[in-house]
Amino acid sequence: MSVAVRPATAADLPAIAALARDAQAMHEAALPARYQPPDAAAPAIAGDLARVLTAPAALLLVAGRAVAASVGYPHVEEQRAPASAYARASAALHLEAMAVDPAGRSRGVGRALLAAARAEAKARGLARITLDVYAFNARARAFYAREGFAPVRERMEGEV
Repeated sequence: MSVAVRPATAADLPAIAALARDAQAMHEAALPARYQPPDAAAPAIAGDLARVLTAPAALLLVAGRAVAASVGYPHVEEQRAPASAYARASAALHLEAMAVDPAGRSRGVGRALLAAARAEAKARGLARITLDVYAFNARARAFYAREGFAPVRERMEGEV
């Protein structure tokens, strides 16, 4: 399957929001104490997507054959941190979110979206892409490992 990736437009936002709500449902099912149900989060999702569409440091891409028929999206944002007494200065393109419609999974959509994000990072003069992935999301963890990502740190939580 050949996958076309392009910058998102306002017409794509409803399809992207639907994918984001599906991702929200997965997160809420795994971590209900942390995540809002998808319907409660829907207004925030729509607002965030509208902001990302126009933010200069951010980029929203879509994969699919036609406007409003998106089968996947990544939301990336450039992140820079100055040097400190402990760490060197850093700059990376951070993969804030990525979702692929179930019909597009295992068909090269995620790989095409990640390739487009890598191309964007290079175009911005950035040598790294970073992302966060939850321990419960085995499918995403396996995908990113196949694509050359490796854990850098783990964040752990416990009850008090």
